[in-house]
Order: sequence, then structure tokens, then C-alpha cells
Amino acid sequence: MFSLSGKKALAAGIANDQSIAYGCAKAFREQGAALAVTYLNEKAEKHVRPLAEELGAELILPLGVPKDGEFAGLFDSLRQHWGRIDICQPRSRQHHRRRPPHRWRLSHRRLRP
Repeated sequence: MFSLSGKKALAAGIANDQSIAYGCAKAFREQGAALAVTYLNEKAEKHVRPLAEELGAELILPLGVPKDGEFAGLFDSLRQHWGRIDICQPRSRQHHRRRPPHRWRLSHRRLRP
């Protein structure tokens, strides 16, 4: 394989040990990267923190983007602790196929109201 030794990785969106984000974070650590993990809110922290600690994350920080100052606060913390980020794994989410809204009907030629 390859080495990420000396690299700094930010993993966002870990929901559980079966999530894509967890798998990415685990691979980063296995290849030698230092790891920072974010959680969405206090409710999510209870689930994410044990996983982040299991992975050996150096930083475990909140990241609720709509909340004022959390996005800037995250990067301020990363800058103070590491000075840089080499890898940023954004939130991964599996999207389920959804039916189109009821006001739209699918036609083989176009979408029409």
C-alpha cells in the first residue's frame, strides 16, 4: 500500500462503525495519518467520540455548519494544533432513491408539472 505518515486528515460525518466516513478515517489511520474527527451535535457526540477514540483521533471537534462560528472554530482549532490539513474527507452520506415530488410527473420526453 501507500503511506500517509506525517499527513493530517480531517474526517467528518462518522455516524457509526459501518459508515463510509468511519471506513475512510480507519484507512487514514492505518496508513499512518494523524486524525481529527468531527461530530454534528451533542447527541451525535455520544456515538462519535468512542469511535474517534478507538481510531486514535488527536482531535474530536463539533461541526454543525449552520451554527454560527463552528465552521470557523473548527479550522481555528486545526490551525492551532496542526497548522495545516492534508486530507479532508467531507461528510459521506448514502442517498436513497426517492420518488419525484407529487407535483411532477415523469414522462419519457421531459419533466412536466
